[in-house]
Amino acid sequence: MDAPRIETHAATLIRPGGRIELAEFILEYDPPPVRLTLRRWGGTITRTARDFFDALREIRLELEKENILVHCYGGSRNVFPTGMQRTAGLGKQAYRLEGGRPRELVVSIFDTGPDMDSCTVREQREFYESWCASWKTPSAEP
Repeated sequence: MDAPRIETHAATLIRPGGRIELAEFILEYDPPPVRLTLRRWGGTITRTARDFFDALREIRLELEKENILVHCYGGSRNVFPTGMQRTAGLGKQAYRLEGGRPRELVVSIFDTGPDMDSCTVREQREFYESWCASWKTPSAEP
């Protein structure tokens, strides 16, 4: 059996009061399920899931208990993957969405950019559902 592929990505967390905490994501895969670890000052959080977007969502939910947001595209209000991105690409990429406009720009969920809007898992899901409604397209993601 082959060893899993491993990648690391720098991570930024936004703590209460806007304080920044630097951390690191460790991605392990091949084959799925995938394993994502967030290594931070307060310890580590590891989640295994069908794809990295889902694993990141689970880590974000854990951090939200401490009112901490993840500052990357995967934690941005207007970013959400398609089913194909989740299956074929293990959820490492997603579309940046704009209300009433088609999906165009693909981003890496672990990257950052000036157009990000860090938010809670619930806020991200609500934006996605609103975007789907603007196209009258049923939401297909769990």
